[in-house]
Amino acid sequence: MACPSPIVFDLFGVLIRKQRSPDQDRLAELAGADSTGFSAAYWQERPNYDRGCSPGAYWSAVGASPGLSFNQGKVEQLTALDNESWSNVDPSMVRMLYELRRCDTPLYLLSNIPDPLFTFLDARHGWLAELFEQRFMSCEMGVAKPEIAAFDTAFASVAQRHPGAVARFVDDSPSNIAAARGLSIVSHRYQGLAALQAWLRDSDEAQE
Repeated sequence: MACPSPIVFDLFGVLIRKQRSPDQDRLAELAGADSTGFSAAYWQERPNYDRGCSPGAYWSAVGASPGLSFNQGKVEQLTALDNESWSNVDPSMVRMLYELRRCDTPLYLLSNIPDPLFTFLDARHGWLAELFEQRFMSCEMGVAKPEIAAFDTAFASVAQRHPGAVARFVDDSPSNIAAARGLSIVSHRYQGLAALQAWLRDSDEAQE
């Protein structure tokens, strides 16, 4: 019996729930900033943080627009609160991962994630190291989705490990899915567990 084809999962918005608006408000309050302006700067600077810039450089850039500066203690507080806001795991998805592994499905992770958050989550959630054959983290690669180099790095490695297999990709971001499909990667935009399970069944049958 052939081994199931590999699946490359996104992390946030799929396995771990995304940060909520109240989390942004708490970060803005801690920073001493207006929520709207803080949120805009937070997201504008996030890609550089995901690619590996330091927490100090990230929060300095976020604070620059509203004219704020943060000492090391404040940087550590902001980083800790930010990490916590990205740690709400979806237990139903984790259960599905264990089910897939019991069926010998090779699992991989491709995530946009800053280094402090990766370290924090790795220490808190053992399944992140246990379930995935390889993890492609933007902070380690120096590139982030939807950049083509992020997909090239991950899927070239998966193809080397599983010659001839058609790797599948699951992500919640329309821009990431569009980029993946532009590279002819079999992809599913995650919008819920039931739809994902149906897509996986259909794609398994299509490859039999």
